[in-house]
Amino acid sequence: MNKLIAAAGLSLLIAIPAQAANLTTAEIKDEIVGKRFKFETTNGFRGRTKYYTSGRAKLYWNNFEPRSDRGTWRLGKGCICNTWNVVRGGKEKCFTIKRVGKGRYVNQDGTTMKRVLF
Repeated sequence: MNKLIAAAGLSLLIAIPAQAANLTTAEIKDEIVGKRFKFETTNGFRGRTKYYTSGRAKLYWNNFEPRSDRGTWRLGKGCICNTWNVVRGGKEKCFTIKRVGKGRYVNQDGTTMKRVLF
């Protein structure tokens, strides 16, 4: 019986993927900057975003007005920080990002991002 319980416990450990590590600043620059993403927030807002290599950024969504925003971004230590003209009243917010699959990411707030070619 103890062997069965131990085997079941081990199989659960094997089935649970290792916790993804936050991307480094260099990885964010390589994997996020200059790429386009579809995103979905934990409260259901969906849209597209791109962090341009120039330091500019664009954000588009369908859930509420206005339907787009522009802003700027910068790299912090292990994070990306953005300031939008409308979103958050123009206040900067920094996010850590984890890779959860090929071209798939999640930030510390639970917003998911999927790389797209459009």
